[in-house]
Amino acid sequence: MRLTSESVELALIHAFRISRSTDTHKQNVIVSLSDNGYTGIGEAAPSVYYDESQERVLDTLALAPPFLGDDP
Repeated sequence: MRLTSESVELALIHAFRISRSTDTHKQNVIVSLSDNGYTGIGEAAPSVYYDESQERVLDTLALAPPFLGDDP
């Protein structure tokens, strides 16, 4: 089983404005899990409001391999 992740910066088509800030880009993480010819793809969209970050997502994913096992 193989886990891969990639940092991506996504440009928003329209700026997202709220009272405290304006965002024109979002920092996301694309994740894929592959085994026996099958691949699942997902996305993590960390929120600063919840004290999440792209770096924290990547650090957490780095802890995952020992828990993946042989049987998905």
